[in-house]
Amino acid sequence: MSGALVLYSGGVDSLTLLYFVKKRLNYNSILALGFDYGQPHVKELQYAALNCKKLGVPFITRKVTGLQVGDMVTSPEVVGRNSLFLTYGAIVAKENELDDVFIGVCGSDAERFPDCRSEFIFSMSVALQLGVGIRRVSAPFIYITKEAVVAIGKELGVDYSQSWSCYAGGEKPCGKCEACRKREKIYGNN
Repeated sequence: MSGALVLYSGGVDSLTLLYFVKKRLNYNSILALGFDYGQPHVKELQYAALNCKKLGVPFITRKVTGLQVGDMVTSPEVVGRNSLFLTYGAIVAKENELDDVFIGVCGSDAERFPDCRSEFIFSMSVALQLGVGIRRVSAPFIYITKEAVVAIGKELGVDYSQSWSCYAGGEKPCGKCEACRKREKIYGNN
């Protein structure tokens, strides 16, 4: 295989994905791409840069404007943001002569967010193949739970203390937002 672009936020799923692509797949080159879209939890990008440096994967960020960020404690996601991130990722992949774009959505995300469902990812893959010329969009965790993603990460040696999940922003996790509650449920405060 040739090159892969990993959409990388610095959170649990995308950190596991970065390790998965780096350690399990045979790509000649990997580039990680993060987005600053006005999220209060921009701290996650600091963790993303740290982990990319550790793995020897180049990390770039892009500012995306125009996304309405609501109350991250009660409504932690921007509706439809993955369509923008995948499109932007495909363009960056094409510019860098990379074939595949990876996204770390998992089955647990699909329960709540339409842009994390397999039908959406498949449709975006087809659209971006036709419109941008990439080979495919891959979501290796699309049919598994967050618990299964963490199990894969542990097999790969992921240090989850070097990730950020809290949507609220701030110096320490709030413990109240959906991401903090899921993180605590799955593996404690690590």
